[in-house]
Amino acid sequence: SGPAGLHLVAFFSPRCTICPKRVPAFTDYLRANRVRPDEVLVVVGESAEPVPYLDQLRAVTQVCAEPDGGPLGKAFGVSGYPAFCLLGADGAVLASGFDPAELPAPVAA
Repeated sequence: SGPAGLHLVAFFSPRCTICPKRVPAFTDYLRANRVRPDEVLVVVGESAEPVPYLDQLRAVTQVCAEPDGGPLGKAFGVSGYPAFCLLGADGAVLASGFDPAELPAPVAA
C-alpha cells in the first residue's frame, strides 16, 4: 500500500455527468477486492449544490472535498473525471483510469 496505507485514490466532480454512473462500479471494486475504508481516499469537487452520491461514497470510504483542479488532483495529474489511481507500496501510481472496473486488484502490503 502507499502512504498512510492507501491503496486507491479516486476523484469525482459534481459537474461530471458520468460520475454518478461510476459510483456503483467503484463500490463493487472495493468490495470485490476487500479494500478497507481506511485504504481508500475519495476526493470530491466542492459544490454549492448537494452531491447525490456523496452518502454512498461516505458509507464505504474516507471522503474529502477540494475544488476541481485542487492540490490533490494536481499531484495525481487528474485531467478528467472520474479518475481512479491505484497505488503501489512506495506510493507511486501503478495504474489509473476513468473506470474502476478496468483497474487491476490492489497489491497486498
